Amino acid sequence: MRDMLLIALLVLLGVAAAGVLGVGALWLLRRRSLTTSVAVVAAVAVTAMLAGTLAVAQAMFLSAHDLSVVTTVVAMAALVFLATALLLGRCVVARSRELAFAARNVDGGDFLARPVPPPPNSLTSGGS
Repeated sequence: MRDMLLIALLVLLGVAAAGVLGVGALWLLRRRSLTTSVAVVAAVAVTAMLAGTLAVAQAMFLSAHDLSVVTTVVAMAALVFLATALLLGRCVVARSRELAFAARNVDGGDFLARPVPPPPNSLTSGGS
């Protein structure tokens, strides 16, 4: 039971550190695009998982080889997760642009026309 509490504490410390850094990054980037915010949230999730896993793996006194294997597996999973989250974030941003365009059409009194979203503008979208 004591081992499980120690593991939980190590994971909590690693995840909390990643969360605090993520909140700070979100606050600093609060005026940036939605894409940037989604990327930060995805990076925080990956970092939290990585920090928790590595803290526990190192505390388990694994051999150097075993720790290397755990690190490699976690890093590969983190890359796949981050790439998937960024693709999802791009889809969310694209749909929110379409929704904003449709709302402007409704506001202008055009209730029947099907909205065609404008092309992305890198100057107003924060480079996304």
